[in-house]
Amino acid sequence: MIDEVYGLLMEKTKLTPGAKVENNKFCLSVHFRCVEEKKWSELAAQVRSVLKHYPKLRFSQRRKVRYVISHNSFLNSF
Repeated sequence: MIDEVYGLLMEKTKLTPGAKVENNKFCLSVHFRCVEEKKWSELAAQVRSVLKHYPKLRFSQRRKVRYVISHNSFLNSF
């Protein structure tokens, strides 16, 4: 599921200059450090539009990074 969402996020965010999607195996990170501040909410909307189709994934935000986390993948890794 993570690889599938990664592809969708790459496609969805490719027109947002400075946005970077990173596949961290058990979660995805959408970096917006290099995105113009006025486009931050637009990028968040792009991420949420993908995630609404994946109820098992959780969305959280930290400084300049938005995380998409899969609890099932993380728990199954132990």
